[in-house]
Amino acid sequence: MDYIWYLLVGVGAGFLGALFGIGGGIILIPSLTLFLQVPIKQAIGASLLSFMASSCAVVAKKIENNLIHIPVATCIESITLLFGMLGASLALYIAPDALMKIFSIMAIAVAIVMFRFSFTQHLPSQAENISSIPKLALWHGAYFQEESKTYILYEVKRKKMLFAISSLVGTASGLLGIGGGMILVPTLTLLAKVPIKVATATSSYTLGLTAWGSSLIFLLNGELVFPLSVLIILGVFLGNYLSIKYFSKITSKTLILLFCFLLIVSAIKMW
Repeated sequence: MDYIWYLLVGVGAGFLGALFGIGGGIILIPSLTLFLQVPIKQAIGASLLSFMASSCAVVAKKIENNLIHIPVATCIESITLLFGMLGASLALYIAPDALMKIFSIMAIAVAIVMFRFSFTQHLPSQAENISSIPKLALWHGAYFQEESKTYILYEVKRKKMLFAISSLVGTASGLLGIGGGMILVPTLTLLAKVPIKVATATSSYTLGLTAWGSSLIFLLNGELVFPLSVLIILGVFLGNYLSIKYFSKITSKTLILLFCFLLIVSAIKMW
């Protein structure tokens, strides 16, 4: 019976993660620990593995559409990979109760960021009527926007600060089993002035590799349970598909408020 619940939890995490544009870990960890009594370290390992798998499934199309800024992604992932493995190593030596409290704090932070970020009006990037992508400098990028039939040009700003924050993203990802996109996406859009589509795609690409390094630490220390992880991965894939296929347009302010409320309730229970 537990196996069915693992699959359903994965479906829910994949569905809500795709719907709100966040990693499923922030949903998986409370569900597995609070309702299915999975030890938090095993839940973190399964979450990291599922995020790595779902990231691999979506990045190919994003690269083809020029939605991933490769120079930025390469710099960020070299930092997040190192600090993600450091965070995963720390998680192995922190008491489960302490990890639950740290996760509670992060869940509340996610709720606050989602609330403010979702209600922020983002300035559109400059659009140019060009027929092909021009030759761009290293920290510039462009992608084709179907709606306007134009290329959106942008420049990555405040790179040093962006890369410094990446160390926090990697540590949080490895320590708590969350994707880290809820930190990285707002940083890319609000600080580095990267378009939201590029920010989300670059985040998924970068943090997929980070999750691989962190999950390796859990595997080597016997905290990666494969039956649990495989069912979670299958569920996340199914949830992603259902969300993108049938529910991609239902995101609303009311739904976001409800999700933030559920996050806060989960954080209080885990504390």
